[in-house]
Amino acid sequence: MKAILSGLPTATILCACVASLFPQPASGQEPHWYSDYNAARKEAGATKRPIIMDFGTEHCFWCKKLDASTFRDPTVLRLMSERFVAIKIDAEKHAPLAQALGIQSYPTLVFAAPDGKILGSQEGFVDAGQLRQKLQQTLASVRAQLQSGSPAGDPELDASTRGVVDRSQSPESLNAPTGPAASSSVERSRQAHALLEQATEDYRGQQYACSLVRCRAIASGYADLPEAAEARQLADRIKNDPEQKRQAYTNLLESVGEMYWEQAEKWIREGKPQQAIPYLESVLKVCSGTRLARDAQDRLTQLTNGIARDPSLLKPIFRGQSH
Repeated sequence: MKAILSGLPTATILCACVASLFPQPASGQEPHWYSDYNAARKEAGATKRPIIMDFGTEHCFWCKKLDASTFRDPTVLRLMSERFVAIKIDAEKHAPLAQALGIQSYPTLVFAAPDGKILGSQEGFVDAGQLRQKLQQTLASVRAQLQSGSPAGDPELDASTRGVVDRSQSPESLNAPTGPAASSSVERSRQAHALLEQATEDYRGQQYACSLVRCRAIASGYADLPEAAEARQLADRIKNDPEQKRQAYTNLLESVGEMYWEQAEKWIREGKPQQAIPYLESVLKVCSGTRLARDAQDRLTQLTNGIARDPSLLKPIFRGQSH
């Protein structure tokens, strides 16, 4: 424990390692994801639906969190499945495309018109409410542009991206040279400023782990900008305060525990209580002494008493209730 608390970057590494342990959401509980950009573009053009691109990496903790929570929200799921063409892109495998779009941190969501022209982007984790708002704004923008007949988005950026995308679909793309970065210095400054604002807001809300992750993304992805120095100062403020550092570690463990809990409840809903037991036991280890751990212990007691043979008999546990 002391080794982890002595340097918070270790906690962020733990964050990424734990995320890789989580299974992918079962089919039918997330949007239909395209993996081929060109096929998705054809579908979007044929159906006149806008595009949402989810850029992430295999071991990105917040990407896993986005998959496990935000993308499973019923309203988000319905909007994305019925009104959008969704593309999930591994930024490490398709680095030229990520570079062409100026993507520096993960996850990053990119919103585009049916013809592929970029409408906007969102860096970092967003909850279901924030994403619903972004999706509705994108739909309204596309609807207005279709009615007026005016072109959508940034045609220069789209033209630059199209050539990169064509190469990124082939194995040779990983070694293919990339053209000039599509994002301007002004756009990079805007992105860094927005990310710093999010980190500062996380800090004010005592979400110190989230703040540190964003600060690290700014320091590594925008090292040449003034925001990087401010991000390092904010990170140092957290790491040099014993209470804030302790709270950051607690935030991290709570996030991991919540993901274990959500996965356990998923298995129970699907009538596979035996699959849920290891996840509940993991909650007890990760979140010992917390209300979440007590909820997990109550759920384990129900399962071991044989109630789980019929999932409909499981007594509901309302998160946040006192015991």
